[in-house]
Amino acid sequence: MNLISRALGVLILACAGSGLATAQWNELTVGGKTIDVHGFFSQGFAVSDQNNFLTMPTSSGSFAFTDFGLNASTQLTNNFRIGAQIYDRNIGKLGEWRPEIDWAYGDYKFADWLGVRAGKVKTVMGLYNDTQDLDFLHTFALLPQSVYPTDLRGQNIAHTGADVYGTFGTEGHGEIAYTGYVGELPLDRFGGYVYGAESAGVNLKNGGALQSGGDLRWNNLLPGFTAGVSFLNQAYNANGVVNLEQVLGVPGSAPYSMKSIGDHRTQFYTEYRKGPLLLQGEYFRRTWSIDTIGLEKFSSDERGWYGAGTYRISPRLEFGAYHSRYYPSWKETDFSQPSNHIYDQAITANINLTSFWYVKLEGHFMDGYGVGYSFRGFYPQDNPQGLKSRTDLFVIRTGFNF
Repeated sequence: MNLISRALGVLILACAGSGLATAQWNELTVGGKTIDVHGFFSQGFAVSDQNNFLTMPTSSGSFAFTDFGLNASTQLTNNFRIGAQIYDRNIGKLGEWRPEIDWAYGDYKFADWLGVRAGKVKTVMGLYNDTQDLDFLHTFALLPQSVYPTDLRGQNIAHTGADVYGTFGTEGHGEIAYTGYVGELPLDRFGGYVYGAESAGVNLKNGGALQSGGDLRWNNLLPGFTAGVSFLNQAYNANGVVNLEQVLGVPGSAPYSMKSIGDHRTQFYTEYRKGPLLLQGEYFRRTWSIDTIGLEKFSSDERGWYGAGTYRISPRLEFGAYHSRYYPSWKETDFSQPSNHIYDQAITANINLTSFWYVKLEGHFMDGYGVGYSFRGFYPQDNPQGLKSRTDLFVIRTGFNF
């Protein structure tokens, strides 16, 4: 009965939100400046046949799949704009209703080819990293988890620092856009990184990373075709407490400290649009090594990719599918083992009930579950009876924006 009541409540909120969105109340004037106010809300339901997924009890069905955000921005001068967004989510044990400043920065644009952003700035990487909070822009209820894991959203979406960016037009071949950045990444205490560490007996207290990276893309290199590459270097460190009983089989606990020796990521992506058809593909490789007090050094070579296609039947209806693959360690030679891979085949229907209200129906057919540091939905503590090699998952997600 509680699940039904909550579902009805979500639908009522969505209907109300779609009506409010037409009232044009999201523009305010203060001191002669126009302030644009926007927001979004989404609610999902997920049910799986075997493994629990994304820290939710999906094997029995779960409505613990909620997020929302509210942002405001204004143009202070012709060249200078400021804005910020508050975001909150509760996806199983991720987020746990603790609001955060998702992004907050000032943006000064000298010319099309040169601009500067500073503050807590969204990290440009691949096709979707800096827009993964805007579910209403995407066809899929869950982006391909090989490249955009929901567990690590708080770790990946923004950095505190500064960006330099710009675009250059080319004669008859679209434009080239670039972004370069430096900054610091804080530890997301309510994300998948900390939650996954718990399964290994480590209780992380604090941490962070110094980052530098960039993105270079060529929009409309050919009509409808975009290609790009992103790269990231970071030096991560964290500390906390390790459970010696769980790790070494001896009673007690001890201080834990970890630092990355090298952490590098490169990501390639392409996109092709023609009429109602959209084709996309991305591939990343991340190599990293860590050094921990009292334990051996550890390194890994992560790789993942996906291919996706969507087709809009009408302004109100769009279908899509993707095939996603993730390998936690390319060093492993037997990828047939479920701990050495996660394959995900997804199909979806995206229904736009109004201009501001959508419903997505999506099926996932997954093979494998990865390892503890995959941070892609499968955790031992959520599956005490042991992880199964295959998982079928059905997701319904509805939301509105204004």
